[in-house]
Amino acid sequence: MYDVITSLGYNCEVSFRLENYFERINAMPFSWSFELNRDLFAEVLDNIDDLFTGEVKLWDDQMICDIKYQIKYHPRYDILRKYGEPTEETYAECVEELRGRVGHLKEKYKKLLVSGQSTLFIMKVEDKGEEDNIAYVKKIMDVLQRNYISGRYTLAAVFEEQAATGAVKALENIYGENCLRICTLKKFAPKKHTDTMGDTAGWKRILRELTEEESDGYDRRLFQRRKHWLEEVLKNKTKGMIRKLRGR
Repeated sequence: MYDVITSLGYNCEVSFRLENYFERINAMPFSWSFELNRDLFAEVLDNIDDLFTGEVKLWDDQMICDIKYQIKYHPRYDILRKYGEPTEETYAECVEELRGRVGHLKEKYKKLLVSGQSTLFIMKVEDKGEEDNIAYVKKIMDVLQRNYISGRYTLAAVFEEQAATGAVKALENIYGENCLRICTLKKFAPKKHTDTMGDTAGWKRILRELTEEESDGYDRRLFQRRKHWLEEVLKNKTKGMIRKLRGR
């Protein structure tokens, strides 16, 4: 149904769930980031070339933050801790690597905007009150409408259940379900455990509904992948035995 499925944050939970469900991820600039200020996120989404080009700072959690837009990224920890504790030298090396990595993803995102491909953007919306939540979703939709040339996209805005009020759900009627889907989870994962915790069953349901997968889609794909791996192993073993016999 979609050519590309990717995350618009606000943190890594979306990408972890995409990786779990599809066994792969199409990384974009915000797939593995942590957005501290959603109004600034909407601003940089509309000015993607400006992302991670200005002043940055090493945060207490050892993520590197774009000061202007308040977006954090994980550095390469093997570089950051090359000599034990971070040093000025290893920090500078991390920043250089991260600017290159984010730069590559920005170019990839810009190509997507003009590609004509159909894209599903998935975005967690932290509850900050009904009025603020609605205004934020509208702001992101406005940015996508201005920048996604073909219009072939859907934004799935994911809320915790108590935040998905009737007025929030009514946004689907304004934009149409093809452009905007309001999805709900029981609870988001704790910010320090986005990899393993949270409503994982709810995420699986959402992704199945959004991509029109059967309920056993994930298990079927996993079975096929393991079957293919086993066939390759047996084929290689058979080739090895034949070579040994010919050698005799």
